[in-house]
Amino acid sequence: MSAGLCLVGCASDAVLGDYTASSCDFAEPPSDTSDVTLYLSTFWEDPKEMGALDVLLDEGQVYIYSKSPKETRVDAQLQLDAAFVNKKLPDVFQANGGSDVLRWVRGGVESSAICPLDELSRAYGWEDAYFPRSLEPVSCLGSLYALPVGIHRLNVLFYNRKLFEELKLADPTLVDPSELGSSALLLEQLAKVQQLAKAPGARKFIPFAIGAKRAWPLTVMAFENVLLSIDRRAYETLWRGGLKTDDPELREQLTASLQRMLEALRKLVSFSSLSEDVDWQDAVRQVGSGEALFTVTGDWGWAQLEEKQLEDVVAVAFPGTSSTFVYTPDSFAVPRESEQDGSRARGFLQKVVADPDALLAFSESKHSIPARRDFDASLLKRAELRETYRKFADCSAGVGGCDVLLASSGLAPPPGFTSCFDDIEALLAKAVTGTVPDTFYDNPRNCDNPWPPKTEAEAATRIVEQLLAVAREEFSEECRLPAEPR
Repeated sequence: MSAGLCLVGCASDAVLGDYTASSCDFAEPPSDTSDVTLYLSTFWEDPKEMGALDVLLDEGQVYIYSKSPKETRVDAQLQLDAAFVNKKLPDVFQANGGSDVLRWVRGGVESSAICPLDELSRAYGWEDAYFPRSLEPVSCLGSLYALPVGIHRLNVLFYNRKLFEELKLADPTLVDPSELGSSALLLEQLAKVQQLAKAPGARKFIPFAIGAKRAWPLTVMAFENVLLSIDRRAYETLWRGGLKTDDPELREQLTASLQRMLEALRKLVSFSSLSEDVDWQDAVRQVGSGEALFTVTGDWGWAQLEEKQLEDVVAVAFPGTSSTFVYTPDSFAVPRESEQDGSRARGFLQKVVADPDALLAFSESKHSIPARRDFDASLLKRAELRETYRKFADCSAGVGGCDVLLASSGLAPPPGFTSCFDDIEALLAKAVTGTVPDTFYDNPRNCDNPWPPKTEAEAATRIVEQLLAVAREEFSEECRLPAEPR
């Protein structure tokens, strides 16, 4: 084999065949890969999400794909743990930008469990082509460890335009949702809406739809929306190790903000017909059909709506968070594995994940914006996508007083890393709704704290205690430092 196969990882003058190959070699793929199988692990299991992945892969038309979908991000991370132990790894795996990637970056470039992509980045010009803020969460000490395929915004309030206009005729004091300046004002508006829903002869609808079948949608509502609306500083204190210095005043402020968050969530739940038969996808579709007025989820919710519902739905920043774009980059990383030359992963990253045509098709299907800043956003057919792309570009550059903030999934300890932190979703559900979704028990629980909490109050006390503990130490702190100039 030629020396050209050794893009990275080859010592001195050795070439592949002279030593045990590593996936981090990233050898040049053969010219014809039509009969080559690439093994991919993903936590997209929703039919719409898997459909978007199929669109991406079909557009790339590079390999035969063997997909290993998991029901949740937690399932994907726990199975990946086992795969590293058993040495039965996929060619590439999906991860949220941030913690899900950085957990595998230990001890520097050569000893990390996943491959650095620096040589590929230089060869293909990724550093210049991508938004710096899209690469930042998947980088550590100046090295790139995953490539983003799309960016989602998480602080989004969806509402049904037609239903709101009908309600405003009945109560002219209702304020356009885009003009609500805080979560407190949203709650005041919901109280009025609920009265309209209960009025004699009124059409039946749900003021605020919540998908209660799983626990994670409630955490998105809690941290990326309600807590951020209540206290931006509390969000950053919580997830960026703000209590490392054990500042009593800051601890007291964070405790108060977390308690206010729980109280606001309880009030939001009071405006919903909570049911474990309703998942987050159902909640979005209820808004689309006019069965509900509001719901909160990431902008991936758009992909759940039927074409005829799109014109009836509006999405705005959650009240009190309009100056912040909370984001997560869906990304793909490459496990370090012996006896593989990395050619499949290299072809996938360059010819699929980074390909503008594949990204265009994927963005339209998944409703995520491309992570590339050199992308021609005018090609995006949907106005919502074009506006989100423009907003991310502006906020990344600090235009108009807006900035970007990484989602808690990218800042918090990842699943399976800190056993008692894995209780957070279930504790939040218990503290706010009084129940824990059955899906919490799908994975083994490793925390020694007694379970389950007997009351909502006990769950609330425990979740605040565990979050305060999280705030004492920033996860993967060494990777959060500003990168050295390249």
